[in-house]
Amino acid sequence: MINEKEREDLRTRFKHHPPATDAAANAFGLVRGECESLAAQIVALCPDGREKALALTRIEEAMFWTNAAIARNQPDAIERFQKLKEDAQASQG
Repeated sequence: MINEKEREDLRTRFKHHPPATDAAANAFGLVRGECESLAAQIVALCPDGREKALALTRIEEAMFWTNAAIARNQPDAIERFQKLKEDAQASQG
């Protein structure tokens, strides 16, 4: 038998979490872009083989779990994303 806390945890894990704001969509995009950049470097630097395939798989997993963390915790994650943007802008000028 599943208790209510476990049921709520499963709902959170398996429901669709669309971006609630443009900032959330931008955070997802940032993660995807950074992961793609790293993956491109690995493709360029590494010979084909098991190690390269595993490295690319792990980047996909990292992207998935990072975006899941953002999606499942949008208010906190968006606040962190906004702070990251502000810090980056402050360091540029």
